[in-house]
Amino acid sequence: TDLFLYTFSDSSSKKIMLGVKSAADWLNDSTIIYTKLSKPNKFGSRFFDIYKYNLKSEEEIQLTQGARLTSPVYIKDDNMIAAIHTFDGSSNIMVSDLDSISFTSITNYNDGTYISSITLNNNKLIFDSTKNQGRDIYSIDLTDNLVKKLINNPWDDRDPILFNDAIVYSRNKS
Repeated sequence: TDLFLYTFSDSSSKKIMLGVKSAADWLNDSTIIYTKLSKPNKFGSRFFDIYKYNLKSEEEIQLTQGARLTSPVYIKDDNMIAAIHTFDGSSNIMVSDLDSISFTSITNYNDGTYISSITLNNNKLIFDSTKNQGRDIYSIDLTDNLVKKLINNPWDDRDPILFNDAIVYSRNKS
């Protein structure tokens, strides 16, 4: 998967980076963050890591090493990054100060819970999660790390994004 920049004014697209494995998020008007596979380590293993790319200088910087992080989201008010960490079959949400890049977990799933996407809404992260069967939409408050189920149906609700003051998501009833 490659990352492109689309310009609305002239409907043009420019390839920015090869091999990007998640949606990108803006740090500011010229810098984005995203996930891609790192180069192999000394054992030949490759992991998902977070990178930042400056559109003006066209410089890419790898922010993490072997971190197993995907879907980074920038939390501007706190100058932090949130991302999904997957290890041993379970996903958790991790956060780090952008300057230190030292991630800590704000969820503690160890039961095979899978988190596939996160987005920011004020001081809460909205995410979809699969536990056993079915996918629901949750929020986690960044002030107290309290997780709350937002949408609970017998079918799959997934891929939340924010539009104005609403959550837009897809539903699979099969």
